[in-house]
Amino acid sequence: MGAKERAENFRYMTETVGWRELEEHIRGRISDHRNQLMTCATWDEVLEHRHKAEALESVFSHIQETIQKGAEDGAEV
Repeated sequence: MGAKERAENFRYMTETVGWRELEEHIRGRISDHRNQLMTCATWDEVLEHRHKAEALESVFSHIQETIQKGAEDGAEV
């Protein structure tokens, strides 16, 4: 599967109701982990919640970068 096709698939996915529900859930989990940073008692807890939030945020970054790259590759053709 090429970058353009993958980008198109991701773009279609992000337009569905199911994706919006999943996105809301993921954003809620990110927020929970960020909020828990304020009550951590140890650096290990801070790092745990920070890594979990960053991992979830990376899902959105991957989707956005894939769509952008596909759009750029499509423009070159």
